[in-house]
Amino acid sequence: NSFEGTKLQGELALSAAMQFAGKSKATEAKEKMEEAIASYRKALQLKPGDTATMLALAKTLALYSELAEAEQIYKEVLDKDKTQLAAYNELYRLYYAQGKRQEAENILKRAIASHPNDYGLQTLLAAHYFSVNNRPEMTKVLNNLKAHFKEYPEAFKKAGDFYFRIGDADQAIRQYQEGMSADN
Repeated sequence: NSFEGTKLQGELALSAAMQFAGKSKATEAKEKMEEAIASYRKALQLKPGDTATMLALAKTLALYSELAEAEQIYKEVLDKDKTQLAAYNELYRLYYAQGKRQEAENILKRAIASHPNDYGLQTLLAAHYFSVNNRPEMTKVLNNLKAHFKEYPEAFKKAGDFYFRIGDADQAIRQYQEGMSADN
């Protein structure tokens, strides 16, 4: 079996597992999930260190509740290549789902350090602070976002949209107005 064929077997097995899970067929879903994991492992034996396959294996392991191994693989990917945004995002979700809020925050900060111009990450960090009731840090992140208005013209709109999503319409309107003033 070739690397690509083996990896494809993993993808197909994972897709089948998700379909079975959607139909509440837990036994079949579990079997297909195990098949996907085995295929991804075999593919990595054929092509060690392949980032896309490592990410697919880690995500599948996380879905299978093998969280420690998924975390380890995501960290390996990031140790090898700090630009892998998918690994940061998945590791953040993994930590957050486990209630590891400080680790979740730290991985977002690492992602921002590696991707300083990805303003979506900063919005995600603001949302993280909102979720842990840390409004001062949330505001600080959003103000930092707006400070990059020249490079990121949508900064005030994104900040306003953020405030609307969290139910603070007055602050959202202030952000939009501030953005219109800054645009002149």
